[in-house]
Amino acid sequence: MVYDDKFPIAAQLFIRLKRSPGRVIDVTWMLENEMYALEVLRVARAADAESAELANRYEALLRTRPGKAAAPAAPAQGGAMFARTGAFVAGGAAPAASEEAVAPEVGRHYVGALR
Repeated sequence: MVYDDKFPIAAQLFIRLKRSPGRVIDVTWMLENEMYALEVLRVARAADAESAELANRYEALLRTRPGKAAAPAAPAQGGAMFARTGAFVAGGAAPAASEEAVAPEVGRHYVGALR
C-alpha cells in the first residue's frame, strides 16, 4: 500500500469528521483495512461536501492500487531485528532464553524486591 498518498487524506478525514458530525475514526486501521476504509468513506460522504471530496480522492487511490498488499517480507539473513524483549539482536534471530535464565533477572528487577 502507498501510505504516502493515503495518510494525508485519511488524516484530513479524521479532522473533518471529528469536527462536523463528531465521529472519531482510526486512521491507521483505515490504511490497513479496506472494508473499514469504505465504511468511513460512506460516513464522510454523508457529512459535508468537503468530506465527500476527500472521500472521493481516497477511493480513487483505493481503486488504483495494484492488487492486494503483499505480506511483509521476512528479515534477510545477516540482518538485525528486535527480539520480544526489545533487545537488539544481530543476525535476524532472537536467542532462546530459558525460564531459569529469566527468573533471576526478573526477581532482581522486580519492585517488590526493593522493599
